[in-house]
Amino acid sequence: IGKYAPNAFVICITNPLDAMVWALQKTSNLPENLKDFNSLYREKYFKINPSAKKRTAALAMGMLFTIVKRINQGDIILSPDGQGKYYVGEVTSGYYYQENFSLPHRRSIKWYNITIDRTEMSESFRFSTGSIGTVSNVTKHSVEIDSFISGIKSSPLITNDETIEDPSIFALEKHLEEFLSQIGIIHN
Repeated sequence: IGKYAPNAFVICITNPLDAMVWALQKTSNLPENLKDFNSLYREKYFKINPSAKKRTAALAMGMLFTIVKRINQGDIILSPDGQGKYYVGEVTSGYYYQENFSLPHRRSIKWYNITIDRTEMSESFRFSTGSIGTVSNVTKHSVEIDSFISGIKSSPLITNDETIEDPSIFALEKHLEEFLSQIGIIHN
């Protein structure tokens, strides 16, 4: 994308497209939270798609809401190339609708001149990017993503302890605890 289409856009493609086109055209009135969004558009979604299952509708509306309301200017995005690598870009605009295009739901992206190979990702990062949804939040891997962008390889902290969500934060907390103990602020 970055090499062959530097002015590309992130485009929302869901099934069925008709319902999402209708909903996205109304974005100026979108509620700020997903629950209110679903309440407002659920009946209309099922009117357009009477055979849709509740879970299908919830997933489609959730992905739409995320693309329109939760992605922000300045966010880093990863776009798979289908060959095990990800293009890296930065969102440079808010959501906008461009009429008379087959895919009118857009955000402008500044593509970086790098790709991230899945084989170089930590296992946790690979699992996070393997989601089947349109959008996956990989914020907890921001340090790793930044190291790919900067070209500086770091050795990520890894743990098999499932009670530790982020090994880096855990390590910092342990260092802080030891420091506070050494200076007498806390007692073990």
